[in-house]
Amino acid sequence: MLDKDTVTKALRFYVNLAEIISTVGYNNLKLERNLAEREELLQSLRASEEKFRFLVDYSYDLVWVLQSDGIFSYVSPSWKAILGYDPSYMVDKAFQPFVHPEDVPVCEHYMSEVLAAGQPLPGPQYRVKHAEGTWRWHEVGMTPVYDRDGSFLYFVGVSRDITERKLAEQKLAESEKRYRTLVENLPIAIYRNTPGPDGHFLMANPAFLEIFGIDAEEDVLKMRVTDFYVDPEERKVFSDKLIQMGRLTGYELKLKRADGTPIWCSVTAFVVFDDQKSIKYFDCSLEDISERKRAEEALLAAKEAAEAANRAKSEFLANMSHEIRTPINGIMGMMQLLQMSDLDKEQKEYVDLTITSANRLTRLLSD
Repeated sequence: MLDKDTVTKALRFYVNLAEIISTVGYNNLKLERNLAEREELLQSLRASEEKFRFLVDYSYDLVWVLQSDGIFSYVSPSWKAILGYDPSYMVDKAFQPFVHPEDVPVCEHYMSEVLAAGQPLPGPQYRVKHAEGTWRWHEVGMTPVYDRDGSFLYFVGVSRDITERKLAEQKLAESEKRYRTLVENLPIAIYRNTPGPDGHFLMANPAFLEIFGIDAEEDVLKMRVTDFYVDPEERKVFSDKLIQMGRLTGYELKLKRADGTPIWCSVTAFVVFDDQKSIKYFDCSLEDISERKRAEEALLAAKEAAEAANRAKSEFLANMSHEIRTPINGIMGMMQLLQMSDLDKEQKEYVDLTITSANRLTRLLSD
């Protein structure tokens, strides 16, 4: 029969053995799980790599890996289609010979900025040489890649051909320059302002500045449109009518110069809408018609004076007609009485002549 001490030692042995078996089993299970998770992770990485490779291979953008010394270690297949270079030709080549000489410092500075920031940064626009010798405009984005210790490994970059967009921008800039030159040299005032009673100016050409006695366009841009109205309420009337009609031609407004001198202007304006059909601004042209207005006022005054003189003449003649007609009627009556009396031939001739003259004078007064 086993004593108590022996039984206790035996129990402790089996408890320790159970703990060892349990720990080994747990570690084996944990190891199996880690291996399974690692395999799952590797499969996920392989799938992700294949997906990334597919996107890179069929991308319309240029994808590349660049070492710190500016040497390509990888370029995507799209380089062949976009720039005419075989990817194998580009590997181990420096980027500088493929970039326009004026743009090389810009690209090198951008690399330094990305490295200093330690994160992706939007890049510059620069010119890249096509295999045929032409220059293409590109836009770049780049990020630095580090190892686990935080040491820099390389740059990964993506660039896109923006030549068509750049050419369109250049054409637009040239068109705007021509438009600006035309507007600045027109003898009539051209200006743009926002709608409503509290509208403000967006632009004004030199003719506008000259008409209103203002030194610089910047001064106009600080002013409200109503500052030029003799009666600010007229601005609301004009704005409302223009919005209602869409266009006004030869609309006459009484405005004022910067020194307060009133001037008459003929305004032609139309409403410009944005893509959502909301009003963006009014485009207007203006002509100083003060001289014409003064001439019209002088002509009107002369006309009124002539009409007044004509009325005075008519009133005078009407009065004179009345005053003259009364004695003539008396003379006519007496002559007609004499005509019925016994007169010799000579006397009869005098009476007839007098009656004829009186009738002639009566007709003249009637006219």
